[in-house]
Order: sequence, then structure tokens, then C-alpha cells
Amino acid sequence: MRLEVRTSNGNVSDVNMDSEKVEGLCFPLLFPHAEPGYTNASKSRLGPDAYVMARLLRPEKNGGKFMTATAAHAPYQCIDSRTGEPFTHTKDAVVVEAYQIHDTLIHCSLRVNRFMLLARLAQYWLMDFYSRVLDQRMSIVRKMKTRIMMGQNRQTSDTMTEHEEQDRLAAGYVDEPKNESYLPSSVHGSPRHMTALARNALILVSEFGCPHVFITLTCNPKWPEIVSQLLLGQTAFDRPDVTAAVFKSRLDQMKTNIRNGKYFDGRELTYHFHVIEYQYRGLPHAHLVARFEDAYDIDDPNRDNLIDFVNKHFIAEMPRFEGEDCQNIYALNGVHEFTDKYRQKADEMVRMNNTHKCATAINGCKKEANDECRRGYNRTDTILETFVNEQTNRIVYRRRMECDLKIVPYNLHMMMDWDSHINVEYSGSAYCALYLYKYCYKGAARKERIDLSFEQEQDSLDEIKLFIHGRIMCSMSAVWRMYGYQDYPAPEPAVCAFKVQTGAQLRDFIQRKEVTDLQIYYNRPDELECLTYTEFFQQYNASSQLPKFYADNPHTLDNISIERHYFKLYMEPDQDIRYVYRPVRQVKQCVRIEMLYVTGGDIFYLRLILLKRKHAVTETF
Repeated sequence: MRLEVRTSNGNVSDVNMDSEKVEGLCFPLLFPHAEPGYTNASKSRLGPDAYVMARLLRPEKNGGKFMTATAAHAPYQCIDSRTGEPFTHTKDAVVVEAYQIHDTLIHCSLRVNRFMLLARLAQYWLMDFYSRVLDQRMSIVRKMKTRIMMGQNRQTSDTMTEHEEQDRLAAGYVDEPKNESYLPSSVHGSPRHMTALARNALILVSEFGCPHVFITLTCNPKWPEIVSQLLLGQTAFDRPDVTAAVFKSRLDQMKTNIRNGKYFDGRELTYHFHVIEYQYRGLPHAHLVARFEDAYDIDDPNRDNLIDFVNKHFIAEMPRFEGEDCQNIYALNGVHEFTDKYRQKADEMVRMNNTHKCATAINGCKKEANDECRRGYNRTDTILETFVNEQTNRIVYRRRMECDLKIVPYNLHMMMDWDSHINVEYSGSAYCALYLYKYCYKGAARKERIDLSFEQEQDSLDEIKLFIHGRIMCSMSAVWRMYGYQDYPAPEPAVCAFKVQTGAQLRDFIQRKEVTDLQIYYNRPDELECLTYTEFFQQYNASSQLPKFYADNPHTLDNISIERHYFKLYMEPDQDIRYVYRPVRQVKQCVRIEMLYVTGGDIFYLRLILLKRKHAVTETF
């Protein structure tokens, strides 16, 4: 990508995309005085994320006073009858009550900047800036190919067998790829990153069991925290900086409630993980998977307890309280009854947020108006009792009245806290864990083939180009990342993946004076020779810095007779010190070794040895 500038006399000059003049030339309304923009030279004092958020959030001054604009919605301000001015937010409530002008309220004034006033133009600037940052990062990844590959050559068509070459040609690849690049799992959202996350999820499932709950939480553009920051004429779609922050705050609170046992009869969490995705319109939503202690699995021999658990916490009917026919809502511990206001609000929320409406839109449930609903909401017969479908091994919820046939399953107590659409389903399968990471490129076009020209098709091994061409980005996702939030945060408990390296790869790290986990394991003290690779890192941490607890207790050095102890290792080639120690505070975690394919050769069998046997470094590897 390049920027050309044509002057009034017809001369054309190229402007480097890293120039401080780019933003002023491309967005003169946002930079009317041609202020210098962000460049790579600014990284030492200000990162790109901090620069963007400062532009979007920091109020500006005009003539020595902060720029202000009128808010479009509540909260409103009371007028002081003594001065005719609105009360400040810090004014005592007693004083406000005594001197306010009754029945007179005005809109609040918000401190703003040009990016808030020109919100939609600011989104174009944001996407342009984020794209340039991503392009720069991808160019760095491309230049670091040798380091990423640890000095080894990548397998190409020249090293394939005859059958492998025939399969490759049948798949549509040309004989000689023009360009080639490697996209590592460290790139957020890359195919290898998604694959690693899916493996982490499967480790949790294999270690603790299948998840019990699958939850989808959708953003509500009318949340009071959002609308209170909107200016006249704006919606939540115009202010991704506000919407993303509010959604993150509410999601964290919901996770805290689940973790503390507010729902599901106070059961403790065994594990949970979630991902953030974006609707076709741009609003964020979250998919969350969780397993609880002492909950019932789909194959539990006591089927009656399973059905009771599902009927109590997963509702696919209109809410019905005590005294109504077909009651399905029961009070939480400590709550004796529901007020009429609560019942009315619950009924309104389910009708508005969790009633399925068939649509033929881009992401709708039908391709044609006469098609059947692919989400199963076209049935006309009621279901009197919840049961397990033996063919699909899935729960079929009861829907005892005709008005229940279109209701999306929910948990009322969670919905009332979330105040928006929330789909709460019982899950007895590992598939929902994989569903979170099943595709890399979000959006309506994810099923379409990436349209490349003939020349670009010759770059079939150019993973970076395919990644860039296949991405669908929106301003909401860009702001989410610029805030420092994660689309795919780590699960709880954490899963630690450790890699296997061959002798040649280890020598490459040593030559670069870098220390790997496998090096530390090979150089472990004699007292720990009995531990396998996974057992070693399950019980011990390794770091170049010694924790304060051990620095204050030097007698714990090499003292394996006590619970908390540590060792000091000297690593090649410069005798760098690494500390191996028992964690001061035990944290629940799972440890796995990164998967390798059998076609990898010797390194595949080295992984099997490290997985099953105690191993020390030899000349063989």
C-alpha cells in the first residue's frame, strides 16, 4: 500500500505509510491543522494502542476550556433555583432537594473531542490505523521467518512423496508456489492460534469432563451505561469506545457471579472459557462454556436428577411463577417471593429478547421464506416433559404451551442480571468446546472461497497473505483489541503448553543465547531426574528471577525435604542463571505437550518419549 499526493502544479510524490503526515492527508476533518500522526518512531514513548485510546477518549480544550456537547439521554441534571445553573454531581442530595426547580430537568453536558463529535468518520480513521498496524506486524513476522522456524527448512513439495504430491495437486495447489510465509500460533486469531486454543479446550474436557453449560451473551445497545454517553443523534454503533468498555465490564461481572455460585444452586466452577465475536452489525457477543462441580452429565445413570437439574436452570418457556399453571421459575436461596414488578419485567424481557423470529437475512435461519427453520423453531406440537434424545444425545426441553414453541432457552436469574438477550443451554458434549474455535475468519463470508487472482493463487503457501485477505474486521473489534482486551482469553484453570525441539533446533536457540523450557528440563537437578517433562512443569516453575519468598529464605535452596524449595541452574553457553522452584501459591492448571504429526519424523517420536518416559539430553537428539 502506498499514498500518492498530487500538488496543484501536477507533480506527484509518494508518501511513506509510516510518515507522520499520513493521518493529516487522509483525514483532514479530524486533523485540520495537519498535526503529526503516529509513526514507528513514537513506539519508544507511546504504543499504538495508547495513542488510539488517547485520541478517542481524551477531552479537548478550545480557548482554554473543555469542549462540551449535550448528552442525548439520562441521567438528567437538576437546576439550582438560586443561580439558574445545574447542580454539580458532587453537590449534597439534601441541598439539591431543597433548592432544585421542581419539574425542570436538563440534559447533561459531556466533555468531548473531535473524534466523539465526528464519530462515524473516526471509525474510518480507526480501521485505517488498525490496518496499518496489522500490516506492520505481519511484515515483521514475515522477516522473522528464519527465527520462527528455528533455523530449519519448511517442508515443501520437493520433499513430498509421490502420493503426497498427487494429493497436493488434486487440492488445487500449483507446482511451484511463488511466495511462502509461515504464520505462527503467536499471531492472535491465526489458524494455528485457534488450533492451539481448541487443543487447550480438549485438555480441560479430557481432564475434568464435558461442559455442562453453553451460554451466549449479547450486547444491548440500550444499556444505560451506553446511552448516557451518547450525543444527540448517536447510537451504540457510533461509539465503539463506549460500547466495548461497557460490554467488557458487564461480562466480567457476569463471570464473577458464575464463579461465586450465584446461579446453578451455588455450585463451584470446575473450568470455564469464553470467546468474543462480533455480529454482522458490529456489536460484540460472547460464547461461554463452563463445567460445575456435582452437576449432572448427559450420561448420568440417575436420569431423573439430570432432568430436574435441567428443568430448574434451563427454561424454554415463558416465565411462570408460583400460583401459575406449569410453574417453571423458582426463587433463589434467601428470596421468598417475586414482586409483581419483577414478574412483569421478566415476561417483557423474554418476549423481547428470547423469542425466536425466523428471518432470511444474511445470518438468518432460512435461505428462502418457505424453508424450514434450521434452528428447529418450526415445530407446532408441544413437549410435555424434558427428555434426552437418544439419537443425538442432546437435551430436548419441555415446551408445554403453544406460546413456548418459539422461546430460546434461558436462565431467568442470569437474564435479569444481564438485561439483554442471553441463551443458556445445557451441554453434555465436547463439541461446544470446539465450536468456539471452529473457524478463524468471522462474518457472513466465512463460508465463501477467498477470491484471489491467478497471480495470488500462486501464493498458496503465503499464509500471511491468506490471513490478511480472509479477515473481516469492524471498528468494534479494533477498539476491543486497542483497549488491551482479548478475543480469546485464557481459560480457567490455565492450560500450559510446552514445545518439543530437536537437537538442531536447541542448538539454534543456544546460538541465539535463548533458553527454552526443554533446555531447562534437560538440565534439571539430579533430585528431579524421576520426573517426566509434563510432571516437571506441573510441579515446578522456571524463571530468570527468583521470587521474593525464596530470596528472603535462602535456606530453601536445594532443600527438597521441605515443601517450598528451589534450585539454581546454569544454562549454556554463557552460564545464565535459571531458577526452578515450587510455586509459592498453588494455582490450578493443566500441562500438555504441543501436538506433532507423525509426518514430522524424529521429533514426533521424541515427543512420545518425553510424554511417557523420564528423559535426559543425549547426543541422539
